[in-house]
Amino acid sequence: MFSPCAAAFAAALLLAPASALDSASFSLTATRIGAVPPRFVSFSIEVGSAPKVFLVGGLGGAPRASLARLLNALRAAAGDAAGAMIRVGGNSADESAYVPSGDLPAGTTYRITDADLDSYVAAVPLWNGSLVIDTTLRYVGAQGTALDVAHLAAVAKRVGFALVEGVEIGNEVDLFFENGIRNP
Repeated sequence: MFSPCAAAFAAALLLAPASALDSASFSLTATRIGAVPPRFVSFSIEVGSAPKVFLVGGLGGAPRASLARLLNALRAAAGDAAGAMIRVGGNSADESAYVPSGDLPAGTTYRITDADLDSYVAAVPLWNGSLVIDTTLRYVGAQGTALDVAHLAAVAKRVGFALVEGVEIGNEVDLFFENGIRNP
């Protein structure tokens, strides 16, 4: 299940004209959501590691059955029929970009490819799970927006939002200011 807030954000990014994406404002209302669901006890993996974790031998390999068994065992122990979640991102999400060809933006250390996204599709259904996809807030203005839109559009096309529980926009964005990457 794709969270309503993440779905609205993803839809806004994918449908808005580029000129409208130079700035954005959001209003969030704090609500008490109760206990953290048992399946939240899952894993987070870095962007470039996903194919190696999901597939035996990395890209082009078969889905890793041992990972599916582990996640199914965790799900059974938690008594949750919805499946386990894996977050693909972390610090590496802020240094990764979906740029199918050409030069990567300065500061990018990993190119997210269609093959990376295909590895998600090959593995995640084996444990009836879902993903949280990290995007980046490293890049400012139209460039940053275009990178996030391209990434989410590729996720929508190749993975489909049926496997995506949510989208995390940036990871530890406070470090951008502390490292001089962008203004506060």
